[in-house]
Amino acid sequence: MPIEDSYFELLADTLESLDLPARGQFLQRYFRTIAHLDLRETQSVEVWDEMLLRRRELSALLGRRVSLKTALTDVLSSSGFLRVPILIEYDELKRLELDAVTDPLTGLHNRRQMTSTATRAVMTYCALPRLP
Repeated sequence: MPIEDSYFELLADTLESLDLPARGQFLQRYFRTIAHLDLRETQSVEVWDEMLLRRRELSALLGRRVSLKTALTDVLSSSGFLRVPILIEYDELKRLELDAVTDPLTGLHNRRQMTSTATRAVMTYCALPRLP
């Protein structure tokens, strides 16, 4: 389990042991920090409880355990709190960028990458000062 998922699991377990007012205060600050949401304490608890329910539903539907991060993103986006939820790990982004510019069979840069590199090289050359 990734460290971030372990953190969410620990957070969920810890929140279960808190009384309702303390849980509301914590979650209100938590949502303000992670998603820049200004929710009331009661709303924060409702969103958290809905996330736990959504996780159970998605896990049952998919037949595997769904991460709390996935369930939370689903709840926040479906409730309109997140307009454009884009979550991607940095390493995965770099892999996607590399896949986009290389041929999967040969591992060589594709035409798009070659054209882009050549264009940058020509523009750099043209920007160099000329000797009289």
